[in-house]
Amino acid sequence: MSPAKLYRPGCKPNDYHAVEIGSRSNPFPHGNRFHNFINYLTGDEPLAMNLEQGLAVQQILDAVSESSRTGREVVFD
Repeated sequence: MSPAKLYRPGCKPNDYHAVEIGSRSNPFPHGNRFHNFINYLTGDEPLAMNLEQGLAVQQILDAVSESSRTGREVVFD
């Protein structure tokens, strides 16, 4: 998914700015988390995601669910 643009909210309502994300090499060309886990267990490659990244993704998914349930914005600290 690179190169890509990330749109971030600005300081004023309805304002945003785009952040260019350049091309990066992909250390996991298979793009398969199960393949990666097996390769990790056999010592062939590092895990694609560490614990902190996995926790951040889960917190985002929980916030999306909460926002959908309540119809309100969820703000992170």
